[in-house]
Formats: sequence, C-alpha cells, structure tokens
Amino acid sequence: MKIKYFIFSLLVLIFIGSAYADHRAVIARKNAVTCDDCSGDLKFSWHCEDLDVTNDSPCGCSDGDETGAVAGSASISGTQYYDGDESLCCPSNSDDVTFTVSSDDLVNDAEGKLAFRIYIDTFNNQDTVFKAAKDADNELSVKMQGDSSNIDFVFRYEYATTVVYATADSDRGEDAWMYVEIVWKEQAGNDMQIKVCDSDGTSNCTTQIEDNDFSACGNVTSARFGHGDVYMDKIEIYGTSGL
Repeated sequence: MKIKYFIFSLLVLIFIGSAYADHRAVIARKNAVTCDDCSGDLKFSWHCEDLDVTNDSPCGCSDGDETGAVAGSASISGTQYYDGDESLCCPSNSDDVTFTVSSDDLVNDAEGKLAFRIYIDTFNNQDTVFKAAKDADNELSVKMQGDSSNIDFVFRYEYATTVVYATADSDRGEDAWMYVEIVWKEQAGNDMQIKVCDSDGTSNCTTQIEDNDFSACGNVTSARFGHGDVYMDKIEIYGTSGL
C-alpha cells in the first residue's frame, strides 16, 4: 500500500512540475514576440524580419498598412542585418517594398521623422532609397549621390513642382551599416534636417539643417523602401519632428 501511495505521489509531483514548466515556456514565448507600440508618436516600425511588420522577432507595429508589397527581386534576407536576423534586401533600383499610406496614418506630409539603417552593397549615383509620394509632383524622398567611397544622402521635398533639399556628407563608403534620419516640419524657419551617423545613431554624425519654407505637399499615398543595391533595417516613422 505504501508503495502504491509513493508512486501516486510521485506521479502528482511530475504532473505539477510539467504543468509549471509548460506555463513558464508559454510566458517566455509571449515575451519573446512582444512588438513595438504605435499608440503614441511612433507611427510605423519595421525590423525587416518579415514582409508583415508585426511578424517574427523583433517585431514592429503600424498605424496603418502592415504588409509591404514587393516589386522586382526585393526580399527579406539574412545575408546582412542590423538587428534581429534579417533585413530588407534590394539587389537593384528595380527592387523595393511599398506600404500604402491613408490619411497620414504612416507619413504626415506636414511634419514627421524617418530613421533607418542602410548597408550599401554597390553604390549607384541618384538611387532613391526612400520615397513617400502623393503624385509625380509631390513627394518626400532620400537619394544617394557622390561616389562609392564618400556617399552623400539627399533629403528632397517636392511640392507643386518646387523642389527643396537638405544634404549630408556621410564620410563613408560601401559595405558598412549607417544610420540615416530626416525630419521635416511646415513652418517658418528651420524646416528640414538630415543626419547621417554610425549605425548606433549617435556616433560620428553629420547633420545638415535647412530653412526652405516649404509648403506641405498634401496627403501622401505610399511609402517605398529600397530601390537600390542596398540592405535596409530597423525603419521607423514618427508623427512629430522635434524641430
């Protein structure tokens, strides 16, 4: 009888221990996939682990469109990455991923901030690695110029056929992760800024601020990333600029 009681007690302990372990495992998995929060100033966050910004880990968030539409040979790749295990890979300027923008849900044409990490595999002059467009004459964009050993980034704002610029010299070339940030605000005074830093976003930065007195281009309808022989990662868009 004592042996039966001992065996029964042992089985109970094993069951309780197993249930506790399973509970702990569920909690660990849940914490591992906690996503960024777009309930405040952050409007869009994409870690480029999946074409759906809320999938995989680390996972992002979006105030609107969550799944990018692929053009050409753009893909999620583990060849290069800044955070997580993968990034957006665009082998040429025919390859990109576009998200739909509705009523300023991702990009506010009057004020905002965009930050991203970029690795340039092969530099091509004038490739546009970001574009938020209303139509052919109204858009915000970031393009590259210069040469493969000293790449400049140009923040371009076009409204009603008028084009204004802010340009930052990266002092960097191909095959290195960089941080690029643009901010804009429709106001009198300093209204456009572009910054290029080491990938941490704070070291060895070059910043250019311009007073262009631009007029907002109107609600943009799309936000496109890639479109050059580049990798991009940890892309964030905010609704305010700090200007």
